[in-house]
Amino acid sequence: MALLAGDDLDRDKFFKAGHPVIKGSTFDLTIGSIFDAKGDRKVEPYNLKPGEMVQVVSAEEFNLPNNVTGHVTYKTRLTRKGIWALTVGIIDPGWNGPMTTTLFNFSKVEFPVAIGTPFLRVSLFQHKGVHDSLLKTSGLASEYKREVQSDASTVFPRSFLNLDVVASSASKLALKSFNRTAIALIAASAIVFALIQLVITLSPPFVSGWSSDTQLEIEKLNYQIEMLRQEFDSSTQVEMAKLRHQMELQGQDLDTFTQVEVEKVRQEIELLRQDFDNFKNKNLPSDLSTESNEN
Repeated sequence: MALLAGDDLDRDKFFKAGHPVIKGSTFDLTIGSIFDAKGDRKVEPYNLKPGEMVQVVSAEEFNLPNNVTGHVTYKTRLTRKGIWALTVGIIDPGWNGPMTTTLFNFSKVEFPVAIGTPFLRVSLFQHKGVHDSLLKTSGLASEYKREVQSDASTVFPRSFLNLDVVASSASKLALKSFNRTAIALIAASAIVFALIQLVITLSPPFVSGWSSDTQLEIEKLNYQIEMLRQEFDSSTQVEMAKLRHQMELQGQDLDTFTQVEVEKVRQEIELLRQDFDNFKNKNLPSDLSTESNEN
């Protein structure tokens, strides 16, 4: 198998339509048709948004003999601008149609996809002839393009991996986990408060003998609240870092919904501590309340 280069790269020999750009050992293919996620054909430059995909078909149509195989790669100049061709590979001997690929914008800015722009690079390799029964053809170019147009509207999503949906879902799941933890402890603390209030109300003569048990419960509750605060702060940092990484892939900053919801949970925990302090000051004997505050 030999790589064709220089004078061996003959447009008329390997193509039946279009104007491929001849390089030293490759041909550059140019964009001939653009189909968006709705399957609509675009004539004017299409502004490909960050994270968005679009289907493009080459203006050039191959006419490969049975002893030549093509190898397609993406243009490195496009990748430097954040545009990646997702489907590249081998062109079988006998192929007599255009090439199609999916362009994906993984940059943070829009990119104009225009007809005539070089987008793929093709190397041709000559080898022993392949039997006619193994040759692969494309059929009519018009039918091939209609198939690509149909796939664009029915198979491919508009954005790669739907990153906006992924980030939003991850944010909601993280906040749901935080809320469950905080609400569970708040509910448990409320029950403890109610029991303490009930005992004080119904059994004031026994408050002095009960003080040591109460002190122990207060210390346990203080410890639980503090552990919740530490766990919440630690989990928040980890989860927000994950969400920030997801959103940065599409150029967004984590400064809206997530931070607002996290702050709400943090305020609930702080209110719980304030309620607990107020309860001690109002309902416990002065010596016991002072002792608890000192601890």
